[in-house]
Amino acid sequence: MAIIVEATSPQVLSSPVHSGIPPELSDRVIDFLHDERDALKACSLTCKAWLPASRFQLWNRVVLRYSGDGTDYAEFLKGSPAITSCIVDLTVEFPTDRNNDSSKAAEAKWMTETLIPIFSTLRILQQLTFVGANFGEDGFLASIYPILSTAKVVQLSMCHFSNFSPFVELVWSCPLLENLRIDTITFDQVDVYTPRPPSVPRPELKFLVIIYYSSVHMPVVIDWLVSEGFCTHVGFLVVFQQHIECPAITRLLPAVGSNLRHLSVSYALLPTAPDSKDGKSVTSPYFSMNRTEAINTENTALPPRSSRPSRPPLLVPSFHFQGGAPVLT
Repeated sequence: MAIIVEATSPQVLSSPVHSGIPPELSDRVIDFLHDERDALKACSLTCKAWLPASRFQLWNRVVLRYSGDGTDYAEFLKGSPAITSCIVDLTVEFPTDRNNDSSKAAEAKWMTETLIPIFSTLRILQQLTFVGANFGEDGFLASIYPILSTAKVVQLSMCHFSNFSPFVELVWSCPLLENLRIDTITFDQVDVYTPRPPSVPRPELKFLVIIYYSSVHMPVVIDWLVSEGFCTHVGFLVVFQQHIECPAITRLLPAVGSNLRHLSVSYALLPTAPDSKDGKSVTSPYFSMNRTEAINTENTALPPRSSRPSRPPLLVPSFHFQGGAPVLT
């Protein structure tokens, strides 16, 4: 059914409610324009009744890239709570190639003076991504913990923490967390963290992605995830790793529960389980995967360890588990 809207006079456009179209219907139509920014801008100027739905579609996903020269629009968002209250998916990116202390100090100041006011106005945040962030001891993370109570997706890529405790507290601050992606995070020091208080609910992860190439701290993160029982409800697990001598997959698989339905691992790094008698199987209480059979399915042989390149290609097999038996998909 086609919906035709005719503007017959200027009075219609300036009216607070667009005549003849129920708000729930106009909002539904505007939702279908989520990828048409020009159309959304036009809708936002049509009448007051169309503004909230148009504004939400225009601003529900925001990417802030730190530039250091004041050209980013974070300052605009800082003074626009009506817009920031629409943000559902927020990404904050920093350059990952900076090395001098002055740039880090400028970033810390920007996070404190600009990001904290923006975070304080977030109301419906569900996905948060940090790329290249340097979380020092300036209290930034502690100030945003209360805002994370609605977050279901957290992604940390190439981030650095002063110590292990702020990372742990960041995860504990997301009781609704379902999707966690950790890509090569590092710490100044790995201190003794405070265990989860009984009053703090443990998030039930459904999706877990772990990627690391050179971080010596990632095994500590993996051990923590396993020890706290985060893998029990995971149904989708992805592991990319380079360190052959530290096979994360052998630590994670025994901790995964019966909900696991999809597993992706880097091909060249399919590990040998340390407790396996034949040296071929990776096992858990709920399923087993034979390394030789899995690789032969793709007609690919694993080269001798001595001949593997230092940075092997990430050829990724995916397994779908049905009734405890892995099926290559």
